Amino acid sequence: MRNRTHALALVAMLAAIAAVMRQLEFMLPLAPEFLKLDFSDLPALLAGFAAGPVAAVAVALIKNLIAMLFSKTLFVGELANFIVACLLTVPAAAVYRKWHNRKGAMLGLVCGGVSMTAGAAVLNATLLLPFYANLMGKTSQQMVDMFHAVNGAIDDMFGVVMLCIVPFNLFKWLLLSLLAMLLYKRISPLLKRF
Repeated sequence: MRNRTHALALVAMLAAIAAVMRQLEFMLPLAPEFLKLDFSDLPALLAGFAAGPVAAVAVALIKNLIAMLFSKTLFVGELANFIVACLLTVPAAAVYRKWHNRKGAMLGLVCGGVSMTAGAAVLNATLLLPFYANLMGKTSQQMVDMFHAVNGAIDDMFGVVMLCIVPFNLFKWLLLSLLAMLLYKRISPLLKRF
């Protein structure tokens, strides 16, 4: 019973932190304004390392349900954020759970980064960007044109993925991985007591 109560409290605390962090987003150069960077997947990563993959998914889900209240992307941004968060945190947490040491954490983060980057590329090209374009009343080519406006080298959906989505997710993965490696061991005693 204590473990379940502890896990629920941990998820609630980290989801609240993640929801606040989700609102602190900023734009990157060479990306349209709807593609913004935030660090709200960090609490999900920490939850995954502390309590396993289910906790990571729960934090990502709650964070995005709260973010839906403020959505400017017709909920597509929140769906994308949830999927990408799961693609990163579930493999990272699963590997770390199996090999509970620094090397396991690093290997987990690498597996999560590969999963996130590849999964986001495929999902954005085939589902998320076309769906978002349709909701906005635009064609896929008009979506490509939005990316072309900020990066003239982008001329088609393949260019969107390779010149924007992949670099964006690699950059996000590197930042989140660095922060997770710097923070987790320092705050893990607190996470285990909460």
